[in-house]
Parts: sequence; structure tokens; C-alpha cells
Amino acid sequence: MQGQEDELFESLRKNLLAMYHGTDSNERRKADRWLQKLQRDTTGWSVADAILGGRTPLVGAQERLGSHAACEALIFAAMTLHVKVCGDIHELSDVQKNGLRDAALEHLARWGCGPAAGSTPPAVVKKIALAVAALAVQTSWDGALMHISQQLEAAESRQAEGLSQQKNIISFSEEAALVEATCRSKRIAIELLAALPEQCEARRLCVSRARREGYQSFLKQNANNAVNAITMVVAQTHNALAILSQHHEKQIKLGTPGEQNGENTFLTQNRGHKNLFDWVKDATQRLNLSALICLQSWISFSEVEAQVLAVNPLFLGTFDAVNHPFLFEVATDVIIEALRAYDCLNALHQPVVAVIAPRVMALRPRFEQANNAGDEDDCFALCRLFCEMGEAYMPLIASTQDANQLTIIELELLCANHPARRVATLPLRFFYNLSRAWSQMPEDEGKMRLREAMIDPFLRLARCCLLQSERTEEDGSAEDFARDEHSLGDDFSRHRADLADCLGDCAFFLGYESVLKIIGERIRQILSIGIDGTPTPRRSTSPIIGGTSVINNNRSNPADALEACFFALRAVSEWVPDTESVILPETIRLLPSLESSWRSAIRAGTACVSAYTFWLRNYARELLEPVVTFLVSVLEANAAAIQRQKQKQIGPNNGRGGRIDAQGHRRLPTGPSPAARALKAVCSTCRRELARLGALDLRDRLVAAGLSHRDELELLEGLGHVISACDQFDDICRGFERLITPPAMALSTLVSRIDAPADTKLVAEELERLTSIVRCTTPSRQHFGLSPSSHDTNSATTTNVATPLTPTINTVLNNAEIANRRHPVLSFIEKLWPVFEAVAERYGDSPQLIERLCRCYKHAMRSCRTQFEPMLEQMIDHLVRHFSKTPLSSYVYASSICITEFGRDSNKHGILFEMLTKLSATVFCLFRSLDDFRQRPDVAEEYFYLTSRFLDYCPDHLVHSPLLESVLRCGIVGLALEHREAQRGILHCFERTVVVAYEAALNASQNGDPSTPDARRAAALATLLVEQQLGRLIADGVLKALTGDLPAYALDEGHGSLVGVLWRLRLFCPNDLPRWCANSLQNVPERYASNDIKSDLMVSIAEDPAVKDSFCDALLLFSARCRDLAKVLR
Repeated sequence: MQGQEDELFESLRKNLLAMYHGTDSNERRKADRWLQKLQRDTTGWSVADAILGGRTPLVGAQERLGSHAACEALIFAAMTLHVKVCGDIHELSDVQKNGLRDAALEHLARWGCGPAAGSTPPAVVKKIALAVAALAVQTSWDGALMHISQQLEAAESRQAEGLSQQKNIISFSEEAALVEATCRSKRIAIELLAALPEQCEARRLCVSRARREGYQSFLKQNANNAVNAITMVVAQTHNALAILSQHHEKQIKLGTPGEQNGENTFLTQNRGHKNLFDWVKDATQRLNLSALICLQSWISFSEVEAQVLAVNPLFLGTFDAVNHPFLFEVATDVIIEALRAYDCLNALHQPVVAVIAPRVMALRPRFEQANNAGDEDDCFALCRLFCEMGEAYMPLIASTQDANQLTIIELELLCANHPARRVATLPLRFFYNLSRAWSQMPEDEGKMRLREAMIDPFLRLARCCLLQSERTEEDGSAEDFARDEHSLGDDFSRHRADLADCLGDCAFFLGYESVLKIIGERIRQILSIGIDGTPTPRRSTSPIIGGTSVINNNRSNPADALEACFFALRAVSEWVPDTESVILPETIRLLPSLESSWRSAIRAGTACVSAYTFWLRNYARELLEPVVTFLVSVLEANAAAIQRQKQKQIGPNNGRGGRIDAQGHRRLPTGPSPAARALKAVCSTCRRELARLGALDLRDRLVAAGLSHRDELELLEGLGHVISACDQFDDICRGFERLITPPAMALSTLVSRIDAPADTKLVAEELERLTSIVRCTTPSRQHFGLSPSSHDTNSATTTNVATPLTPTINTVLNNAEIANRRHPVLSFIEKLWPVFEAVAERYGDSPQLIERLCRCYKHAMRSCRTQFEPMLEQMIDHLVRHFSKTPLSSYVYASSICITEFGRDSNKHGILFEMLTKLSATVFCLFRSLDDFRQRPDVAEEYFYLTSRFLDYCPDHLVHSPLLESVLRCGIVGLALEHREAQRGILHCFERTVVVAYEAALNASQNGDPSTPDARRAAALATLLVEQQLGRLIADGVLKALTGDLPAYALDEGHGSLVGVLWRLRLFCPNDLPRWCANSLQNVPERYASNDIKSDLMVSIAEDPAVKDSFCDALLLFSARCRDLAKVLR
């Protein structure tokens, strides 16, 4: 037996060494698994107790820990004890639990107050205290607070007794040692006191709801006493330190030999302290720190009465502790917790509110001092405190009563002006909430007076945001920034996103005119400087150029400063109406005259055009052509740059900047440029105006200039919108033919090669061109004699375009001729169908290329909608046939589009169900085991989404067919697949099945006729889910995922989640689900979910009437506990 223990501890030593000091990642992972398994094994109790008791070779009974190995073993033992108490307490009897508590308290005293306490890692004491607290909750130990009180009293008594007995003979060193030992003893008791409310709320603690709530009630009843006890400890320690300080000064005056020079045992053992007094002072500061942490814990998790806390000396002293470097961080956390815990509108909480507000406001000089000293960390913590106060007291700030609102707002504005971005970002949320809270105030004079008072701060905030959005030299290279606004890193991009939101908040509160005026004034200042710092010759009498400068600090070069102005214009675009006629016209006119070297400004200017295309439509007559000319010139310049960079083997500077590859060359960007996106947006919004300007010529011009492929796709989509807006149907057909012919011919040529298949990249590019054109060629349904639909983007009734469709369409042609028109996209698909067949045959082994082919199908069907009917059967046959040959998920997805477009037509339900049946036959042949799912998770995902879509659009054929049972059984097997999206697809299918059943049953119960389609549908699904036990199997699989036996990627995330499936089953099978869950939970080992935890869950599941929030919360809590305790491999 002894040999086995020695072998175990030797293995533990080796694994700890590998874990903490190993360099091989595989060895460290292996050691981690071994250690976790030991923690969850029943031997973990004895191992932890032996190590903490000093009865092992790893940690002996020595007075001081002499090695890293001993410290690491202690940390592991303390962690193991905590883990076991939280999750494996069911392994112990009541007698063993009491014995464990006594042993844990001995360990806490040994390593917190014993001879080795000075070298014990703080984490050891912390974890043991958490373990004792968790055990107190598990066993409802009402004597915990009494025990802590007794420990505090005993420590104080020992100190008083020691000083009184040796009042005349005790040396200063002995007195100091006595005070220091008392501080250590009290700090251990305070650690335990802080752990009690924390562990009572701990999610991973495996305890029943009734026991947890009972202990919570016990702690709340004693919260006031606990806070007073903490305060008394601090006061006693302060008094002891004051007395010791007097003795220390007396010793210095007397010049006691040895002690003054530090030649004594205590100083020899504590060489890190320059003298005994500093040694004791550090001990008292650590006690004060623990006391503040304990106070924070009780404020957070218990209900300390406001009138008690408001006069508590420790809480009041917290505001002074902010000025103490050692206590600063914890002190701010205590104040923040108090801000969150006490509602400013609750009359009972007013005493605390009255204490906090003025004291926090008084910390402004402390913030300014830290700012002047360049202490960013202190500024961040204080700013966080100010923002928390602003959020907590928002109901008072956004009110008509005088609550010193402007002082708080000025304080937040001071933080927003801080040069460090992480500090300046914090208060932006406050201004968002302030603007919204003000907008919800009653419309009266008080609201308007408050607005008048807040106008100036919001104006300054807008100027601040505009200035901070400029690139500085510290941010990075101007060249990189000119290529891409995201090239300077995530911090810069995130900060700019926050600034954009804040500018929108300013526009919301002030009105867009005020923010545009600030931007205009900034543009005037920039244009008066010039790129080389000299005044520019540009002058204007427009409102942009008129006026005086409001910002004098030019932090960046003019190009980047102007870029920031365009960025700000984009930020407020949603607040600017289409009729704005002061700032925007002159700004847009400015774009073509920008210096070609101002690349960042040009890039941002094109993006600004994208944001204001709806505004541009109202000024199309005077500005549309110059804007298009500007965008085309930018694209041509980008194309020329691409050619130059290719020759140098360096990526282009259009769009998103290229990344450096292994050879040091800049790779080509993959996304479209801002200019291409802007041109597409202009084409989409101003399609009718551009159709009259002959915009199709742009394609030939830009392609000849060497436009990048991604930019060309954007251009083709934009031109597709343009041709769709032509008044005459013949013009639409001719324009479409002109656009589609080049890529169609190129694709046909590539596919017709007999000698060798063409490069898949070339084929894919031509398919992408075809898709871009097909996707956006959506003529109005009125051209086909149909009424406009919600999908019609070219109807005058849906676009609010001033010029309607030509009213002579139905007068020139008779209705029959109009009705017989064929959609140009349909004609194209029919004509190129042999080519598509050839692509599927020759490139079936390329999933990427087939994905592009099916994407072309998808957009063709969506463009044509019901007019695709002549090709529907051919398309279905094509997809089914090729899926059986090469089972790729793209074919399944394209099949789901067929259901979307034709599922509402009852005449097509038969052919769609036949399609589903054939696809299912192939799928069932593919997925005969879980390994088969692992080979094709994407196919599983798309197949179950396809089935869900069928249930949404035309469920009856599937509901009354044996196929649905096979689908559900297949999905139950697939739940074990470790693939996030595949599991979501399976769960979505389960959920939609039960939703269809529940809705049908609900409708049938209201109708009362058992022969209705809803009644028959509900009966069929009840047979499947209840009588044939499919519902039980689904519930069992979901519960296994919730407990950790199966993967659980989608707990409660909208459609297709584990909790969502159970909730739907609860609605449809209210009497059966509790029974199914009870049977499933019997198979869950108690080490992962105790009987108390299972009972709590069953109460929530069986609750009648069912309440969704409590039902879902109970399942999520159950899952969190189980999965936290089941992290190691089962």
C-alpha cells in the first residue's frame, strides 16, 4: 500500500513538473489531462488532504517551503480540494463531510498562519478558503459566521494577552512579531468571510436550489453584522499599528542596539523589509486589502442595508483608499459594486447614493493628477469609476431635478478627451445612454432646459470625436493607412467604430445640422493648410469654407485629417435627410478636385459616396455625372497601380492592402476597393438616372484599364441594377445581352476544350461574373404583366423614384404579349444549359467550383422567381443527378432554393417532395454511421436545413410520409457529430418539426374539426413523436448534449438550439416530456449532476403552466454545472 502511494506521488511530481516547466506542448497537455483526471477521481480527496497536511514527500512538515515543486504541489492540492467540494461532495457521507470541514480549517490555519505562511503562495490560502466556504453552502453550515467571529476574537485576544503579560519586558521585535501574526490570523478569517457569499452564488457549485437559496437568505440576514465585523478588524489593526508606530519612534530615539540595525531573528527571517516596522506595516496593508475585497464580496452578493453602509467607516474610508497605490484598484472596485447594487431611484438606497456621488466627483483632481503624470492605468480605473457612476445615476442625470448634472457630464467629457484610446472610449457609452434617456423624457419645459444646458458638452464631444478619429504618427504608416483604414490594427479600428457611434449619438441629440457644421469647419481648416503645410489656393464662399476654425490642433497630415472628416460624414449618414443642401453638395463637389497624392482622403471620399447615394439621387441632375466620373477615375488609377505593382511583385494599393508573404512580397488583396463598392451603390440607388446616361459603356472602359476581378464583380452587379431599371423591356434584354455575352462566351470556350480541362480558377472567375450579372438583373414584375411584389426592387412603388415606369407599356403591347415575355435570365439559363451541364460533369471533383456553379443557379432562380418554372424540373433533375454522383453540399443548398421559390405553389409540392425523397435516399446511403457524418459534415448541415425549409413551406407531404421518421432518426445519430454548424442544422430540423406539430395542434383545437388538414397533421406528428417514441429519443439526445456526453455548440442561440428543441417539446408534449427527461436523467452519473440538481431541473421542466424564461434558464444552469464538472474526458 505504501509503495502504491509513493508511486502515485512520484507520478504527481513528474506531471506537475511537466505541467509547470515542460517545453513540449504535447507533454504539457498530457500532464494536464492526468492531473484533471486525478482531481476528479475518488483518490483526489486523500491526495489533497495528504499534501495539505504535510504528509507527503512533495510537501513535508518543514517550517518554510524551500522549492518551487512544493509550492506547485500545494497549489494543486488546494485546487483539487476546491474542485472536489464543488462537484464531488456526493462521494462523502455526512460524517465525512464534517471531518473534511475540520481538516480544511486546519489546513487553512496551517498554511495561512503557521510557520510556513510567509512562503506559502496566496493562491493556496485563497483556494482552501473557497473550499471551506463551498462546503459550508453544501452542508448549510450556519456556524460559519460564528466560527469566523471566534477566530477574529481569538486573534485579538492573543495579541492583547501577549502585550499585557509582557508589558514591561517585551522587546520591540517581539511586539512587532505579535502584531504581524495577529494580522495574518485575521486575514485568513477575512478570506473565509469573503468566500462565503461568493461561493453561495458560484455557478459550478453542485448544490440544490433550495439549499443554495436557504444559505443565501442566511447570509443576507447577517450581512450588516459581517460588514461591521470587517470594519472592526480594520479599526483594531489601525490602532495596533498606531501604538507600534509610537514604540518604533521611541526605539529610534533610544537607539536600541541590534534592533536598529536589524540584527535579530525576525529581521534575519524577513530580509526583504528594511526594518521591522515596515514589515508589520506591509502585513496590515495586506489585511486592509483583504478587508476591502471582503467588503466588495458582501456588497456584490448580499444585501447590506443602505443606512448601515452609508455610515460604515470602512466604506467611507474606501474613497480615501483610492489615493493609496496598493489599495487603489480594489477600492475602485468596491465603489463600483456599490454603484451597481444601490438604485438611485430607490428611496431606501438614498443614504448610499448621497455618500457616493459627492465623493466620486471629488476624485476629479486625482484623475487630472494621474493624467498629468502620464499614468494611464490610474486614469483608466478612475474613468471606469466615473462612467459607472454616470450609468448608475442616469435616471437622475436625465431628469428635470437639479442633480448637478453638468458637473457629471463635464467629468465624462474630460475622460473622453484623454489621449489614450482605451480611456477615451469608456465614456462614449455614457453619452449614448444620456441622449436616449433624454429623448424619453416627457415633452415639457424642463426637458428643453436640460437640452439647452447639454448642447455645449455635446458639441465639444462631436469635435473631440472628429479629432480623435484622425490617424496620428503613433498609429502607423501613412502609406498603409492610405491603402486601407483597417491596416493600422484592431485597436485603431475598434476605436474608430466607437467614435462613429458617438458621432451618431451627437447627431441624434443635437440634430444633424450641428454635427455637419463642425465637420464643415474642420474641412475649411484642412483646405487652408495644404499638403506641404502652406496655404492652399482653394477658396470658396460656401458654408463649408465660410466660418472660423473650431479645431486648432492638426495632429496628422491634411490628407489623413480630411479622411477623418469623410469618415465622420459616413458616421452620421443615417441622420442626414435626402434634402440636406448646405454641407453635402459642396463636400461632394470637392471630391474630383482632391490631390492625387491624398490617397487616404480619396479612399474615404469614395466610401462617403456609398453612404450618401440616396441623398445623391435627389441631386442627380447636377452631381451624378461628376461623382461617377470621379469614381471611374479612382478605379482607373487603382487598375494602373495594380499593373505597376504586379511588375514589381508587390501587391496593389487598391481596396484592402495586401499582406506580406513568406518571400517578402505583398500579396494581392481579395476584396473589392471602396471605389468599386461606391460605384455599385450609386448604380443601385440611381439606376434609372444612370440608365439614361448610357452607363453600360463603363464596363468596357474599366475592363480595358485592367480592373481587378473583385472590382469588376462589383461593377457588373451595379450595371445589372442599371439595366433592370430601363423603361423599355427591349432595352433591358439588350443591356443584359451586352453584359452577359462576354463571360458566357468565355465560359463556353473554357469548358469546350477537348485536350485538357481549363484551369478551375479561370472557370470559377467566369461563373462569378455570370452570377454577379444574374443576381442583380431583376426587371420589375410589371414588365411581365404581374403586380409588384415585396421582392421587386425596380418598381416605382417600392423605390420612391420620382419617374415611374413608362405608362405606355400596357398600351403599346397587348396583355397576351406582355404575359408571354420570358425573363432574360431564364432565356440565358436555357441557352447556356449545356455549358452548365458540362461544368458539373468535368469539374465535379472541385467543391469550390461547384459551389460557384450552384451559387449562379441560386441567384438565377431568385431573380426569375416563379418565372423560372419552365426550367424547374430540369434544374431539379440536374441537382439530384449530380448529387448522387458527387455528393456535395452545394447541390443540396441549391435544391433548398427550389423549395423557397416554389414551395408556396401547391401545384409544385409533388415534384418538390420527389426531389426531397431522392436526395434523402442518397443522404441515407452516405450517413450509415457517425464516421460517415464526420466525412461530410457540410452535407449533413445543408440536408437538415433543406428538410426544415420543406417543413416551413410545404409540410404535408413530408408529415404524412415515413420519410420524416428516417430523417429524424438520422439526425439523432448526427447529434454526436462534433461540428457546430451541422449540429445547428440538425437541431433546427428537430425544432421545426415540433413547431409544425404544435401550431397544427393549436389550430385544430381552435377549429374543433378532426378532419381539417391541421388536425390530420397534428395527429400524424403526435403518432411519430409520442407513440413511436421519436420525441423521447430526441429529448434523450438533447439532454446528453446538455450534460456533456455529446457535443453542445448551440445551447440557446435562436433557431436551432438544444434548449429550443426541449421548449418546443414541452409545448407539444407537456405530459410526456417530464417523463422522458426523468428517464434520461437517471442515466446521468451523480458525479456530473447530483440528485438535488436533477430534482431542481425536473421541477422547472414539469412546471405548469410552463414559463419559457424559467424553463430555459433552468436548462442552461443545469448544463453549465454539468459541463463545468465534466471538462475531463469521460
